[in-house]
Amino acid sequence: VKSSRPLYAAAFQAVACLGEDGRLLSEEILSRRVKQARLSSRMDTPDSVDIFFGPPPSKYQLDELRAQGLTPDVRPLAREALVFFVQKDNPVRSLSSEQLRRIYTGEITNWKDVGGQDKRILPFQHEEGDENQRMLERLVLRGTQAIPPLREDRLSDPHALWSSSLVARYRKRSNALGFGLRWYLDKWFPDGDVRPLAVDGVPPTDATVRDGSYPLSLPLCMVSCRPLSDESRAFRDWLLGPEGRDLI
Repeated sequence: VKSSRPLYAAAFQAVACLGEDGRLLSEEILSRRVKQARLSSRMDTPDSVDIFFGPPPSKYQLDELRAQGLTPDVRPLAREALVFFVQKDNPVRSLSSEQLRRIYTGEITNWKDVGGQDKRILPFQHEEGDENQRMLERLVLRGTQAIPPLREDRLSDPHALWSSSLVARYRKRSNALGFGLRWYLDKWFPDGDVRPLAVDGVPPTDATVRDGSYPLSLPLCMVSCRPLSDESRAFRDWLLGPEGRDLI
């Protein structure tokens, strides 16, 4: 089992042991069936996944699962946050939820309209279906349509004579605006040259994410849709119990 997510990786380390060759072995508590997976109609496959880790499922997702005869069991586990960031030389320190929505729908296009310099806003996005993009749609756009993302040409092969147009990655420019789930930031920018923005006057700190006062925070949940195996139930209960809470 391999995961880049800190919580899942820490949970695996906590319930794993070393085999004779020095490699980690799961003691059947965290099996291949306990994994992160996209919550979708694919969960109706009996052998697909026992437990899904992620944001709370939408009403549409819950209705879709129930229509397949499944019974979603949603257990809040921790909290995550969608964070917007700028380069450190950008004077803007805070944006409102409404300003963010209007930037990503194309209604606000210049930093001077939100207290910054007279520069065009470059609002970077993520690929369609990416979890960061889905959280933008869910927490900020709320049913409105985002403008087309900035795009860039990339060579699909170093020996190719043509390139493909893809969603542009965040570029470190003074007029750039980026966003992502909070745990990504240190991974993306280990040099610390971006500054998270407060939203509605509330900065995305440990405390404000934990107590829910940061407006773009949301629960991280464990979701199961069918009776769990003894091993998966033991893992779920352990993670929700005192040792799991300490780990989180």
